[in-house]
Amino acid sequence: MDIIGVDVGGTKIGAGTVSGGKIEDHKVVDISPGSREEVTEQLLGAVESLFASTVDGIGIGIPGAIDQETGTVLKCPNVPSTPLWENIPLKKIVEEKFGVPMKMNNDANCFALGEKYFGQGKGYKNVVGLIIGTGCGAGIIADGRLVEGANCGAGEFGQIPFGEGVMEYWTSAQFFKRKYGITGKEAFDLAESGGSKALEMFEEYGANLGRLLVIIRHAVDPEIVVLGGSVSKAFKYFEKPMREALKASPFAQAWKPLVVEPSSLEHVYVLGAAALFMQ
Repeated sequence: MDIIGVDVGGTKIGAGTVSGGKIEDHKVVDISPGSREEVTEQLLGAVESLFASTVDGIGIGIPGAIDQETGTVLKCPNVPSTPLWENIPLKKIVEEKFGVPMKMNNDANCFALGEKYFGQGKGYKNVVGLIIGTGCGAGIIADGRLVEGANCGAGEFGQIPFGEGVMEYWTSAQFFKRKYGITGKEAFDLAESGGSKALEMFEEYGANLGRLLVIIRHAVDPEIVVLGGSVSKAFKYFEKPMREALKASPFAQAWKPLVVEPSSLEHVYVLGAAALFMQ
């Protein structure tokens, strides 16, 4: 089966033909800001550049809210269109143009599926793919099946109220900006150069993330959590305090150890979008 997987980002669209568990061809297209219709045409153009008679389906990962029943993109605030890229009947548009089935889901769910079928999550039935970047959200796979919820919003752990705000204030790149006035990338660069202050930042960040992992463990009890997103690249700096906080879980000694690892899979979102057809 040949599936075109598409990852819609805030500034770029990644697309690839996935065949036999591998990406045979991969393209990246810059999104030029424009109307909703113009941005939609850019997405269709990315798919068309890969489309062939052998393609059996198209999977699309969306960075926003969607309605699975109607196949509608409800809202994507980070996609640069004016007015907002929202209320787009994308399933109808794509299927009418290409004549093959289209499936879509949010990007966090696609990340989790990509890891389950092609990455760190292979061999596990219960997987959480946790994205820690500009925000914090997750995809949940329980007993081998993707958990979506009534609004395709299961796994939005970053929106759990915590302290003076929500959890993603403390477990995404927002932590460094809000508390220290620097970006996550700047914190990483300082840590790479041996800056003691940056190392302290990641100590605190790791403890925060560990607390979130305790919440995730008690909520869905995964076997493995795979970390993605920009902050996950600093794993070596926050791994120790993260694991120490995770040990504070009331059942830490009784339950099987929770595996927590950063993603190492290239084009995971494209693979995950294609994996929508493996569900």
